[in-house]
Amino acid sequence: MIAGLTVTVGTIDDIALAVVPSTIRARRRARFRVDIDNRSNEVREVELEADSAELAIEMQPDRVVLQPGERVRTTGRIRAPGHFVGDPRQHSLTVAARSRSAPAY
Repeated sequence: MIAGLTVTVGTIDDIALAVVPSTIRARRRARFRVDIDNRSNEVREVELEADSAELAIEMQPDRVVLQPGERVRTTGRIRAPGHFVGDPRQHSLTVAARSRSAPAY
């Protein structure tokens, strides 16, 4: 069961990431979106990675090419392990963007 999920993402250089919603409440499965802004004057190819100790996470698509000034929205899917009794559990995850044309964000 996913009782509460808090995600913190920052901005470095000219790429900005925003995870929406930042807190996700669900039982076993949930979806979220990641908005990626290319604030630079160059094309950026970005690979998305999501990591959690207890959750299975899939990003769709997991790689995007952003033109200068472009905003792209991707979708993430979360699957949590079964939790049938007891108090709700809270999990956390990290979303990262890596680029061959720029440093990791």
